Amino acid sequence: MRKPLRKKVVYKGSLFTVTEETFKTSHGHKKTYERIYRIPSVYVLPMLTPNKILLMREWRVSQGKYLWRIPAGRVDKEQSLRKAAQRELQEETGYKAGKLRKVYKRFLGESIQAPAYVFLAQDLTPAPLPQDEDEKIILHPMSLSRAYDLAMHGEIGEELMALSIIRLYKKTL
Repeated sequence: MRKPLRKKVVYKGSLFTVTEETFKTSHGHKKTYERIYRIPSVYVLPMLTPNKILLMREWRVSQGKYLWRIPAGRVDKEQSLRKAAQRELQEETGYKAGKLRKVYKRFLGESIQAPAYVFLAQDLTPAPLPQDEDEKIILHPMSLSRAYDLAMHGEIGEELMALSIIRLYKKTL
């Protein structure tokens, strides 16, 4: 990524930083852009068997209802992506992965810098960690084809979660 001529922090919170950044365009003009930076996130596809995934129904305060989800969360400072993925898996499902492999990184675009890494979790064994206080989670083991149908029909509302399930299903065909 190119370095801006000028960078001004407009807002800094615990998750997000908003900046105004001035760049020189290809025509030699100066242009200021607004950018949002978010701390990295991890998403985990927990596989019970090669064709069975563990989805969750999680109460989401912002929506006021239970939503279909996969384990996900932010990467704490000084923590590796792999450790963050394992932690989220254990907190939200009560399982630890014997095999944990990064499968891809999401790129949103120029204005929003929110790195998210998707992991495939296999060889799961029980190893629960305490859940966050605001998490109400119900586990649902299901076939990968059923999870794919949920994703394709808009039942999994968070786009990266749905896309991750669709990609995984297409790779197994």
